[in-house]
Amino acid sequence: RPPPRSPPLPLCRSHRPDLVKKLLHLPEGRALLTPAEITSGCTKVRYMQIREQITTSGSRGFRIEGMYLGSRVIPREQFRSLREEAQLCDALRTFVGHRTFDPGSRIRPLLARLRELRTSLAGSGWFRRHELLSSSLLFVYDAAAKPAAPPSIYMIDFARCRQTKHDLTHTLAWVPGNREDGFLFGLDNLIELFEHVSLEAGEVWEAEERGEAEEKEDVGEAGEAGEAGEAGGAG
Repeated sequence: RPPPRSPPLPLCRSHRPDLVKKLLHLPEGRALLTPAEITSGCTKVRYMQIREQITTSGSRGFRIEGMYLGSRVIPREQFRSLREEAQLCDALRTFVGHRTFDPGSRIRPLLARLRELRTSLAGSGWFRRHELLSSSLLFVYDAAAKPAAPPSIYMIDFARCRQTKHDLTHTLAWVPGNREDGFLFGLDNLIELFEHVSLEAGEVWEAEERGEAEEKEDVGEAGEAGEAGEAGGAG
């Protein structure tokens, strides 16, 4: 028997003061709300649209929700105002560990995993017929000097995943009724961001290697010069 179809998500039109309260804690949240919404609340759709304007969800199709670095938890408030590419790159460098023993040892496997995920989703019939709302990507790596497992990425948060009657592109902008979620649009932008930081990491690593090699050459030349001087003095 085919599995039962998931019921469509209702379009909530009720005005909720709790959503307005959340927006008031966000940068520029108050400026995007009308006086009536501040007093009586806003709909869930309106809340999501404002969130997209404030964060990178609307412009890039993704936003950074949180970050854990071992026992260190980065406050979520630090990510709410990230919009520019330079800001996102800085956050990514913080996550992978800038100037570690090899800055590419984490970023490159994660980039490869993103590309693999993009290829798999593009060829998935299940993905074409499912709308993924509020889904997430979980990035994980072992920070030990000798990692027990390679860095990886997992798709999570499928509570609001719903089957559709028509194929989705996952790249088109959302309008009421088209069920588009922009998943691939966000994934493509995320890959582009990782490519930028990966290229930068490779350049830093190569520059550090060149610097270490030059230092060794300088030490070697100094040693040879010292030996020559001693030999000349003895003569």
